[in-house]
Amino acid sequence: MKFFLKIFIGLFFTVLSTQTFCCNKIAVVNIAKIFEQIPLKKLCSKQLENDLKPQLIKLQQLQNELNLKIKKIQNQGISMIPSERIKLEKDIKNLRNILIKKVEKFKKENNKRQIEARNVILNHIQKLINIIAKKEHYNIVFDSTFILYIKNVKDITNEVLSQDKLLIK
Repeated sequence: MKFFLKIFIGLFFTVLSTQTFCCNKIAVVNIAKIFEQIPLKKLCSKQLENDLKPQLIKLQQLQNELNLKIKKIQNQGISMIPSERIKLEKDIKNLRNILIKKVEKFKKENNKRQIEARNVILNHIQKLINIIAKKEHYNIVFDSTFILYIKNVKDITNEVLSQDKLLIK
């Protein structure tokens, strides 16, 4: 009797443990592919370009002004009055320093804005993945770039992209 009870309890726990592990629905998604193909990326990129374009134009104008002064001193430097040449050299030095500072500021602003845009896109992708995972009852969704091998798992990358197109319409 004790023997049958032990077998029954063992089978009972075995069935419970296999049910908990066999019923997990796992999916993979290629986040890099989604990131490249999602329309929001193009929108954010265009917006970032439009926002930073005035600063870039000002930097180019400053660079052109600096180049003109450098050419002037190269071409006319020998025939210039010494005080005029010294003044032009100081102007060139000041313009270079100003340009360097403005370029550094522009790079920092550009990097900051790119990181913000990337985070917005990644949050949007996360929401799309959550929608698909809840709809299809997936327990776990992995990024396929981190998995070397997995057997019999559904790739939901295309579903996520189509879900994004549905949300846009």
